[in-house]
Amino acid sequence: MVKNDNWVKRPLHKIVFDVVSKNKSLYLNELMDELRKKRVDVSEDEVRTALVKLEIWGYVDVFTDNKGTYITLRG
Repeated sequence: MVKNDNWVKRPLHKIVFDVVSKNKSLYLNELMDELRKKRVDVSEDEVRTALVKLEIWGYVDVFTDNKGTYITLRG
């Protein structure tokens, strides 16, 4: 779980999903920037683990292209 500015504990996959939902699609580096803006202090490996969960559960699709890791909202 992650502690943010409001001292609320939320699972990282929910925070990641909120950011992806808001943007519809973005690159991993953009996602990391958004998480830093929200003061969520996590590593890229932790975010990638959350993305794997979200992809398995059918919420997002994750692709790799020549620019990096691209995340889109499924649906």
